[in-house]
Amino acid sequence: LQGEPLALGITQILVGAVLLAVGMVTSLADLYFWRLERSVHIPMWSGLLYVVSGALSVAAAKNPKIPLVKGTLGMNIISSLVAGCALILYLITLAIEFNYYFVQKLIRSCTLVLLLFTFLEFFISISTSAFWCKTVCRNSYTEVVMM
Repeated sequence: LQGEPLALGITQILVGAVLLAVGMVTSLADLYFWRLERSVHIPMWSGLLYVVSGALSVAAAKNPKIPLVKGTLGMNIISSLVAGCALILYLITLAIEFNYYFVQKLIRSCTLVLLLFTFLEFFISISTSAFWCKTVCRNSYTEVVMM
């Protein structure tokens, strides 16, 4: 518990909620334009995954049982993979878009917000996975005091 998994889990939940909200705004504003991340609903899926992995991190921080920690580790690994794929899709979308209408400016700024929060979530899920892996992968679960 040295890596503050409770704080990281709460941060994951908040970032997931922000991604869901901004993803909904982008989907509502972008009804007439086809975009790659909108067609596969990346903000919705990634935001939902981050909320679930954050909730598991909070639960595992409060009650560190081995099966719960392993589930949290697995969800954080999946979240980091999804965040990496989402980062690539957002960068491709920003590189392709060149329209400067008002709606497109709104969508571009929402995509930038999604990119920044996904970048944050990518590093949070990797660091949380590293802390939980240290917990799961050690050989002994009992403390030995040497005198």
